[in-house]
Amino acid sequence: MVIPRSSLKKTSVAEEVRVGKLDIQMIHTPGHTPGCRCMLIRPDTGGPAEALMTGDTLFVGTIGRCDFPYSSPRGHFQSLGKLKKLPDETVFYPGHDYGGAKSNTIGREKKTNPFLMAKDIEDFLHLVHR
Repeated sequence: MVIPRSSLKKTSVAEEVRVGKLDIQMIHTPGHTPGCRCMLIRPDTGGPAEALMTGDTLFVGTIGRCDFPYSSPRGHFQSLGKLKKLPDETVFYPGHDYGGAKSNTIGREKKTNPFLMAKDIEDFLHLVHR
């Protein structure tokens, strides 16, 4: 399916958009690339988030690369900090399926993903540069 260019809408890094009956909050998560964003999708009932699309920011059990010339490991660490603040029951779906599961919850990931378990930036950088 091809989406006509006239149907596309430019969004700012922290904008909230509505698609049908869903509210989508853009979360700026630079690190993998400067303009990375995750999308937090909520039903219009105002209830808890339905899903978080993490692209290459967060995978099940790991993270997207941040060793490219345009990447920022420090930015990636800060972006993961934003995601760690979401409710533990938030289910996320990464941009690639590299693990044993296609999705996970933020809460389980905080307990098992070494990059989310990093105590500080130095610990995180050590993991990234192994």
